[in-house]
Amino acid sequence: MNLNFAEKFSHRQTGFTLLELVAALALFAFIILEILADREDSIHMSGDARVIQTVRYLAAAKMDEIANFPDLFDDSQSGGFDELDEEAPYQDFSSYSWDLEVERVLAVGAGDGDGERLFEDEDSEDMPTDAEGNDLPARYVRRIILTVRFEPNGEFKPDLSVKLQTYLPDPEQNEEEEQ
Repeated sequence: MNLNFAEKFSHRQTGFTLLELVAALALFAFIILEILADREDSIHMSGDARVIQTVRYLAAAKMDEIANFPDLFDDSQSGGFDELDEEAPYQDFSSYSWDLEVERVLAVGAGDGDGERLFEDEDSEDMPTDAEGNDLPARYVRRIILTVRFEPNGEFKPDLSVKLQTYLPDPEQNEEEEQ
């Protein structure tokens, strides 16, 4: 009789209940869903990183083009990078665009080349002075503001754009000094 009780007891404990199976499956499904969601987020972030890298490269290349060939660019201009599709057929540049603003501003400061310059608006009436009250030498420069954007399907994404600003010598100022 003892033996029969032990057999019943051990036979009764060998399987799982339906509730235990449902709980285990629910836990397994939750873990799988979390893993897939994290994977999707990392794929999305990887794509954004690639876009940001491309935007930065395009902005640097366009700024170099503006600095080296200033006569090709107007004071306000915009465009795309479609011409690069032929050079790099493995990447589509149709979703990338740029805007350029060029403004002539007054640079006032030490004229010896090693001092810093203070950039003022062109209409500024108050000229900065040195310690003795003498007007600081002034010359005009061009403020270049370049914005490169990624706009998939025409949708602007501000976190996937770059805005660069630099100052370049003004060709008109150089012509005035030569005369």
